[in-house]
Amino acid sequence: MNIPAIFRKLIADNVAAYARFADRIYPLHANDAPTYPLVIITPVSITPSTNKIVPSQVDNVSVQIDVYSTSYAENCTDAELVRTAVDMAIGSVTFMGETIPMDGMHFESGSQDFADIQGSNGQMRIYRHVHTYAVRIKR
Repeated sequence: MNIPAIFRKLIADNVAAYARFADRIYPLHANDAPTYPLVIITPVSITPSTNKIVPSQVDNVSVQIDVYSTSYAENCTDAELVRTAVDMAIGSVTFMGETIPMDGMHFESGSQDFADIQGSNGQMRIYRHVHTYAVRIKR
């Protein structure tokens, strides 16, 4: 199940978010010399919705979305673009030929931080918003 594909498709379908991130939406990690802003999508856990009769028909997936930018103000705007593109989405999502039947998703929590890193032009500060989403996937 390609969970990051859901988010990549929803962000790509949102004109404002796609204009900002284009192809800088990565599953699990960015490339070695990233260009900012960028988004990293990480499935954190998958929990079945079990019952006593049949195997789970719906999985609950916790997904972390990290939004990185080079200024705090841009990072706040960028994180809101992502949230607008994906929060409360419902229905099947098709990305690169794979259809994923989604029962819905919603924003659960968020936090912010920053890091000083070594860039190609010396030391730079990168700001990060971390969002957690709950996604229900039909099996």
